[in-house]
Amino acid sequence: MKIKLLNNNFINELCDDIKSNKFFYFGTIFSAFVFFIIIRNIVLATHDDIQFYILFRRYGFIQNLLRSISISIKYGRIFQFISYFPAVFTYLFNNIIFYKVIFNIYILFSVISLWYLIFKHINKTIALMVVFVFFSFAQINMQHNGFISFPGAQLYIGFIFLSIEKLISYYKNEKKCNLIWSSIFLLIPTLLYEAFIIFSIMLFLISVIHYYKNNNILKSIINSFKDLILHIILMSVYLVIYFIVRFKAENIYPGAELKISSVGDSLYALIMYTIGSFPLFTFIRIFSNINVLEYINFISVLKAIIASVFIIIIFKKINKCKIDNINIIIWLAVLGIILPVLLISVTPLHVDWARNHGVYTHLPSYYSYFFISVFLSFFCVFIFVKFKYNNIFFIIVIIIFFFGSLFTDVSNRYYAEQFDYRLKKYKAIDKMLSSKYFNIIENGADIYLPDFIGIHYSMYAFNDVLPKNNLNKYNFTNNKDTLLFDKPTYILNYNDYNKTMNIKKISNNNYF
Repeated sequence: MKIKLLNNNFINELCDDIKSNKFFYFGTIFSAFVFFIIIRNIVLATHDDIQFYILFRRYGFIQNLLRSISISIKYGRIFQFISYFPAVFTYLFNNIIFYKVIFNIYILFSVISLWYLIFKHINKTIALMVVFVFFSFAQINMQHNGFISFPGAQLYIGFIFLSIEKLISYYKNEKKCNLIWSSIFLLIPTLLYEAFIIFSIMLFLISVIHYYKNNNILKSIINSFKDLILHIILMSVYLVIYFIVRFKAENIYPGAELKISSVGDSLYALIMYTIGSFPLFTFIRIFSNINVLEYINFISVLKAIIASVFIIIIFKKINKCKIDNINIIIWLAVLGIILPVLLISVTPLHVDWARNHGVYTHLPSYYSYFFISVFLSFFCVFIFVKFKYNNIFFIIVIIIFFFGSLFTDVSNRYYAEQFDYRLKKYKAIDKMLSSKYFNIIENGADIYLPDFIGIHYSMYAFNDVLPKNNLNKYNFTNNKDTLLFDKPTYILNYNDYNKTMNIKKISNNNYF
């Protein structure tokens, strides 16, 4: 069985589209370029990333793979270790440039998969508009953001788009191999992250919608079950294995435990985790705390101008297009926004983060953002056509795109600055702990680090950063009240000016 995503007809269509829409492709590539430039220095954004990087660098590929398998079984997530492979690939050469190139390729894989789906089956112009909207309003916020953290996880949603594309292709040419590939493309992200099984709902709905044009609802459902039998078998086998291991697991990872303690809290978490990646949401949250003008530069203004011109021209082209089933696409996009965060909104750990700790985005919010981009694009087209190309609507959309693009860059630069500062601190302490000087510090010494919160809030984890040839263990702390000065005691301060750590031996509390 061969898979052929690209054929000669598609390549010819693409070449013709590029020739006739050079400005659109330039604007989209430029928008993506600006976004990637802003986030170029952000690596190891979460404590999970920092810990994974340290363990991989210290213990190597095989030992960490075995550790990953052990943890997967222990917490009842038998297949999770598979996600180790795309993640570890970014760390292989211990180089920030290599890391960012691979990381950004992961992002582009899913973006291009979405573009390919819309380009091939809906509308070429809107396919480009969706990608343009995606990069114009893409925002980094918090630590658990798919644009800057959890390397490898960016791929998963791309396979869902390929699964949908193959299902739609089947209904166009009735080749059974398309159904097989659709089921495989659904299985791959589900193995990597169990929450993706819920996208079976979207595939099923697309199938029912296809049949409902010529049948009643019951017959449509029956036909859909027949078509998706391989999808159902694969997902059923997956669930059986998953729950057998889960029931036998020593303990369950709190982030994968499903329980509704409060419908109101779960609904609140659902709303926060979905709108957390909604364009300008982050900017609104930080607007009162920053000087906006400090974060505006020429390239951002140019990008905003391109966005305004882009939207004017593209709406004029859409004026000549006929989009079938646009209302169905909009509702499917709304469903796509909800599905990725549906499970974490009934997970006590994540509900608590949203309700009590003000966390408004997580990795699944990144997946929701893909569908937010689809929703915004098609909804704008729907309104534009509905109101007969009203000039007032035109002006409003142009203003939104200009300031939306500009203020998204402001927000991204603000957060990039915070992450960059934090990374410099971790690089400085890593360099200090790996230095020859640190080898002479006495075993068991107290080491006070007032500028750090540790790794996963564990100060002891800094012992894992030490080189293998340093067999000593130290009591790292960021709480000076725990220092008794009954053993050798040192203070490590981060120097903002030269981006290094300063170390000094102290003997009593008078130092403070």
